[in-house]
Amino acid sequence: MVDDTKVFVVIDATSCTTEDAVKALTATGGDVNAAIDLVSRIARNYIAIKVWAQGRRSVKINFLLFVLANGVTGEVKKINTFATYDAVSKDTVSVDADWQSFCKTIDFLRGELIPEYGLEGRFNNYLWKTLSPSLVNRFYKCAREKECTYIKEFFSDSIRKSTEEEVVVELGVQLVSAEELKRSTEQPSEKREEKKSETEVKKDTGELFLSCMPVIEPVGGVSIDDLQPGDRVFVRLVDNTPLGTVMKQFFPNNPVDEDGNPVIVVPVRKITATQTGRREVYVEIGKGILGRFLMDEALKIRVYREESTKVKLPKDYSYLVNIAILVVLVLIVVIVLFYVLGK
Repeated sequence: MVDDTKVFVVIDATSCTTEDAVKALTATGGDVNAAIDLVSRIARNYIAIKVWAQGRRSVKINFLLFVLANGVTGEVKKINTFATYDAVSKDTVSVDADWQSFCKTIDFLRGELIPEYGLEGRFNNYLWKTLSPSLVNRFYKCAREKECTYIKEFFSDSIRKSTEEEVVVELGVQLVSAEELKRSTEQPSEKREEKKSETEVKKDTGELFLSCMPVIEPVGGVSIDDLQPGDRVFVRLVDNTPLGTVMKQFFPNNPVDEDGNPVIVVPVRKITATQTGRREVYVEIGKGILGRFLMDEALKIRVYREESTKVKLPKDYSYLVNIAILVVLVLIVVIVLFYVLGK
């Protein structure tokens, strides 16, 4: 028989259930400190929230969100957001997937689709300001009671307030133990060193990245597989971040697309293949500023070509040539008549 006092102490220290406290004390032979340590490791005190929201408009925005927090203390450990106007397949994303898989899926899509940094940034900032410890704790209690309507409504409302987008939300909630969290973050030393090395390389480059969209030209364009570094291509500067907004002002006389984004001609820096066979293209917009976009290999991009120095009159103005010739003939006739009559 387990001492009730010890049970209460374990519950008070860990916020676990009576059943978990009894099991832990039984397993540790009544050692309160060992029971508390055991419960802290195996109790599912963390909450993982998985959200996929899709806009109601004809051009649908997709929001993917992952939140990991300590449900007892309310401390937010991680927020991972992604927004894109590209189509997201139900075969690719599922809020019923394990929390680690869902989080990795967001990172995967970030490398495959064009992010909408402006909306993503506003939503991300809103969440960090809004997810207070008491709110997270309320989410945690909802999850333990398996009644998550409030959580779903909160994220739907948060997207609407931060981005002015009306969305339909799919929600998945998972409770996680500290032991599971620890295992998920452990990496072989070799992988840690490799990741650190990659981070240092990116940090050293000091380059900034903006979102672009290629100008597609089915007839006369160049296949992405035939594109070479140094080729000058037409892209639309669609980035809505503060840097993107500033950069757009450097092209006041350029033509714009239907959304008012400037169409610019920029040289290709490099082209890489993604895991799904698409091509990731980097272009040079300015010193230390690169544009990035993705293209399917079946598409063709519009490439800048030097025009011939020979001047060609537009067809629309050909009638002016005829008028000019007529005027010259009339003048010749007038001069001849004047010369004859003058005699």
